Amino acid sequence: MPGATDRLTELFAQAPTIQLVYGDALLGPVTGAATPLLRPAFDPEYLTAVDYIGPVLAIRRSALAAIVGPDDAASGAFELVLRTARHFGRQAIAHLPGILSRSDPAESPPAGDPDQAAILRRSLDRSGGHAIAITIEPDGIRRLSHPLPEPHPLVSLIVPTRDRVDLLRTCLTSLIDRTDWPRLEILICDNDSREPETLAYFRDLTARGVARIIPCPGPFDFAGMNNAAACAARGRVLAFINNDVEALHPDWLERLVREALRPDVGAVGAKLLDGQGRIQHGGVLLGPGGLVTHAHRFFAGNAPGYLAGLRATREVSAVTAACLVVEAAKFSTVGGFDSEAFAVDFNDVDLCLRLNEAGYRTLFVPGAVLRHDEAASRRWTLAARARHGREVVAFQKRWGPLLAQDPHYHPGFDPDLGTYARLRPGWPGAGPIRAR
Repeated sequence: MPGATDRLTELFAQAPTIQLVYGDALLGPVTGAATPLLRPAFDPEYLTAVDYIGPVLAIRRSALAAIVGPDDAASGAFELVLRTARHFGRQAIAHLPGILSRSDPAESPPAGDPDQAAILRRSLDRSGGHAIAITIEPDGIRRLSHPLPEPHPLVSLIVPTRDRVDLLRTCLTSLIDRTDWPRLEILICDNDSREPETLAYFRDLTARGVARIIPCPGPFDFAGMNNAAACAARGRVLAFINNDVEALHPDWLERLVREALRPDVGAVGAKLLDGQGRIQHGGVLLGPGGLVTHAHRFFAGNAPGYLAGLRATREVSAVTAACLVVEAAKFSTVGGFDSEAFAVDFNDVDLCLRLNEAGYRTLFVPGAVLRHDEAASRRWTLAARARHGREVVAFQKRWGPLLAQDPHYHPGFDPDLGTYARLRPGWPGAGPIRAR
């Protein structure tokens, strides 16, 4: 594209540690209508699942010489990116926002390209990932299964509630009947439940040894309740689950725990569907509306998402505590949820950001799918609205600089939306775009 070479040259000159750069593209034939492909910041996790970067990139000659020998030619852009990340580290790869190339879809590697899977296998083996299995899903997305320790660790499922036995019974029944993880304990954080049916249900659960009831009296403090249960939990892994969440497929917990046990991973979240089967949670984006929002909100539950973002396991800034899995030691290292500043709102995002700050990555795992009847048990009183206002101020004060631009959401998208459906006013080609 006109001006692309100058922009790349300038970036390389200004950032000597950057070895490889990719930009955005127009997807379409050489002439005629095209769709902008706006890519996020570099994410090696995302790249292993789907090639969202190629086929056009720029690399320093010195870097190319370091990673490609005379008898060891790389087979294309995908392999060059993997080698650069392995040799120089992920920080050596940069995204330059802006249209740098135009690609014809007919020339792109097909989803599930076996050549890319073979390249990825070699890359994993060279970096010590021999035990990581690669599966190509029916939609072509590559799934990496990291090994699990034997025996499998105990997982503590933590469910806060105040009455609403109708929601709680549905939730717990699904967790018991649709979870194939072999070692579980269930802890219910009880915030002053009083209804006879709820109390009878608690007695039955306790008598059958299905769950432990953790009393959490006093004003509703979601963060504090979860912290109290985490202290009482015996599991190596904590799974925070809202009482209005329902498990749909038995492998949901295994998919999340596999990722949460990785040494460099902190919080892990699932794909959540609302009561109409639409996306309720696809990862949390920072910035829209000056706060946060859920990515891909209201997309169809089976939609691939923008750049396969609803199919590929990838990094996000945060995930919701409606279904959040984290190792207990990592949770403890950052002090758990901040119940003083964020008793009800933003405590999950704040936790993820503090984990990120401590060097852990937050992952969205769309292969784990649950239903979430969001805020079904929430009460919006005048006091609750006042408390929410205070937490908004505290969140913006603590994380304000990060709210300017989420690295996982292209700056060309409308900053007040998380839907990938409209470009920022003034961005080239601004207007509605076709989600891919």
